[in-house]
Amino acid sequence: MDEPLPLLVHNGGKAICLLFFALALFLALTVPIHAWDALAFGEWSRLIAQTGGFSFPSVTDLAYHRPLFYVVQGWIWRMFGFDETFARLWALSFALLLGFSLFQLTQTEKKESPTGWLTILLLLANPDFVREGFSGLTDVPVAALIACAAMVLVRVNHTLAKVLLLALVSLAAGLTKPSAFAALAGLAAAHCIGPRETFNRRLLEGPIPIAYGALTALSWHAACARESGVSLVSFLSSGLPGYYQALAQEVRWSVFLEGHWMGRGLQLWLWFTLLYAVMRVFGAPHGRAARFSAGGATALFWIGSFWGNSLNAGAGIGKQLVGFMCFCPIVFLVCQAGETWVPSRQYLARLLVWMLPPLVVWTVFVPYDSRLLSPAWTPLLLLMVTVLVPGLQGIQAAHKPLAAMSVAGLVLLPLVNLRNVDGVGLRGCAVVGSCVNQGNLTSEGVRTALMPDFAAVLGKIRTEFGPQVRLISNDGKFRFFFPGQVGQGTPGKCGQLAGYDVFVLCRDDERVQPLKQQFDIQADPAKWSACTKPRLTLLYSNATYTVFRIETQPKL
Repeated sequence: MDEPLPLLVHNGGKAICLLFFALALFLALTVPIHAWDALAFGEWSRLIAQTGGFSFPSVTDLAYHRPLFYVVQGWIWRMFGFDETFARLWALSFALLLGFSLFQLTQTEKKESPTGWLTILLLLANPDFVREGFSGLTDVPVAALIACAAMVLVRVNHTLAKVLLLALVSLAAGLTKPSAFAALAGLAAAHCIGPRETFNRRLLEGPIPIAYGALTALSWHAACARESGVSLVSFLSSGLPGYYQALAQEVRWSVFLEGHWMGRGLQLWLWFTLLYAVMRVFGAPHGRAARFSAGGATALFWIGSFWGNSLNAGAGIGKQLVGFMCFCPIVFLVCQAGETWVPSRQYLARLLVWMLPPLVVWTVFVPYDSRLLSPAWTPLLLLMVTVLVPGLQGIQAAHKPLAAMSVAGLVLLPLVNLRNVDGVGLRGCAVVGSCVNQGNLTSEGVRTALMPDFAAVLGKIRTEFGPQVRLISNDGKFRFFFPGQVGQGTPGKCGQLAGYDVFVLCRDDERVQPLKQQFDIQADPAKWSACTKPRLTLLYSNATYTVFRIETQPKL
């Protein structure tokens, strides 16, 4: 590939990466944990920090799915003192590990090509990574450890070191989130593809240590299942039956066909990559596979867009059309690439086999949230960038100005994503600046500015009831602030409120829907006010929350 285009990719990738890291570090150091699940699961970390214990009645099975991240977070706080900044930096380290591992993985193929920074650009074009990269959730950590396992497999040459490291990283991935098992199985199966004469060596270096690490992690989940008195399958699928199972069935095909799994703007290239890779693996020559996939991907893009009504509704239409205009010329000119840049069928087959198990698991069980596809990010990104390099070579051979415009679009997509870094983006930076001006740059001060309704309720409860309050709510964020004192589950009947001091009803639709589905009760404050056993008294209300005092029943 000629020099100007790789130079543009290198400079653009470095600039966007540096900007993301600067924003991420700034927000990690100044903005406290604010993601719903990160606060809910963080209760476990806080209890560990306070007591040094490990098992607690209030910690749910969903938290026990994720011991590596939250147990280490708890011990960081126990050793160095409770400071949410430590937790944010711990989470950010996994985002950096993911980027580093992806960059290293791409260096194994044609070092003179711009694959490394192209991969980083595609990663930063994924809004789930930008938003959740250091939120305190385990989606990015599990993706990082899957990528790290692949990096060890590819980059470590010493056999014993590779086997030990691969088993250790596979164990860590399985203890980070159960969704890692499908990706580890795909990675092990992919490494089996290759020449027959080296099969035994590949089996020893890849699938065996991966299986050992994964099975060791699985034994942890089996022990937790026995402790909870449920089967291993029930333990691993906890949280899915009921509302979320019905939601998965409802949205599965529309989400799949929309193709937004890796973010709006990338769906045309995602469809082209998958079609091209499948055709090449099944024997189609490069030119024929590229031409057929170009037409097929374009058709799927428009079918998916109108199937999900995303264009008509205007949801993300800007990035969607920018992505289409960026990738459309590349899609139709990939066939112009020289044979030097065409990826091998074996490499494409390995990536497809690796990607397939986590993609199937996501599609069947949790298609309603694209961030839950994170175990498949690494093979998908590698597959996309592997085909993108010959695409850029082909478009440059046909039309250099058009190639430069396409690369500019590749830089623009992640640049637009940066407005929502950590879910707060530029608004969060403005909030921090305002707190600095007011001399209130503390975790509570920033949280009050970012989450005023929640912070107001939190302050009211602390003032009225003190630190030992017994609380029940359909908003799990309160677990973080009153560890071990918040009732499990979502209340559906008046009788479930007995024994608590305060009931906080979150009227946010995202939290209300599971309540309606599971308990056949409207999240209407008036219905709760009618409770007599126990009797509820309205204490406070704002746009999002209604707070009831639970009156103690007099003893007869």
